[in-house]
Parts: sequence; C-alpha cells; structure tokens
Amino acid sequence: MDTEAEHKSTARPVIRKKALLATVIIFIVLSSIAVGFLFWKNNPSRSLLPSTVANQIADFTPYFFFDEIPGGYTLDEKSVSFDQNIVIMTLTKPGAPSIVLTEQALPEDLPQDLLAGEGTQKIENTVAPALINNVEGRLVGIMTSEQHNILLLINASGSTKSEDVTTMLQALRPHKRD
Repeated sequence: MDTEAEHKSTARPVIRKKALLATVIIFIVLSSIAVGFLFWKNNPSRSLLPSTVANQIADFTPYFFFDEIPGGYTLDEKSVSFDQNIVIMTLTKPGAPSIVLTEQALPEDLPQDLLAGEGTQKIENTVAPALINNVEGRLVGIMTSEQHNILLLINASGSTKSEDVTTMLQALRPHKRD
C-alpha cells in the first residue's frame, strides 16, 4: 500500500507542473497573437499606394492614404503612373468629378503664386504644411514637406467640395518603404 500512496503523492506534483507549463505556454501564445495583431493594426506600411509605384520613387517620400481614401473616393489603379519622377493618379467617386493627385520632389524654386492663390485657406491637422487654393476655377490642395522632400497637389474641379479636399489632406501620411 505504501508504494501506491507514494506513487499518488509523487504523481500530483508532476501533473501540477505539466498544468502550470501548459498554462504558461498558452499565455505566451495568446500574448504573442495579441501583440502581433496590435503591430499589424498600427503598422504604417499599410498604405494604399501601389508598391510597384512606391518602390520606383527615390527622390522623395511619397504620401498616401491608409486603410481608405476619405470622402468615398477610390484609387483608379489603371491611372497610377510614375513618369519623369512624378507620380500621377486619379481618385474617383460615383456621381462626383474625378480628383487628380500628383506627387514629386519638392522643387527648389517653388512658384510662390502656387502658394498664394485666390481664397487661400490653410489646412490644420496635417502631417506637413497644407493649404487649399482656388486656381482658375479649380480647387487645388497643396502639401509640402522639406523633411520628406515632397510637393503634393490635389487637383479637383470647382464643383468638388472643399471638405473632401481638406479631409484628404488631413488623411495623408508618409508611405513607409518596404
């Protein structure tokens, strides 16, 4: 009988150790999944800018939208091009005029009339200085960043809501390189 009682008393600590080990392993796995999800959710490399274009750009850091384009617009992927160091793309929305977004390296001699058009409105809450001008009946959103060496223009028809251009400027973020 002593051997059976001894076996039971030595078996319980082994079972407890295995249960504790299993609990620790499950905790580590669940913690890793949670941390991975948070990293994935907050990772700035989820830009909607096609990587085929972003990877060609060497002279400036492109800006683009993350998760979605504001105002119900979508990127017309067939329109995206990179030519002569300028990115050109069209944003579309059913029942609304198209918006053309261009990005290029910040010119050393940026025309000052571009920055001071009729009805210039400075836009707050952007990652770089931004404004909206009314140029020849069109809304032009302008963002410049010396840090990222970029001049970004949002060119929209005069019938486009200035709120759409404003929210676009506020939603732009630097594209993280792969």
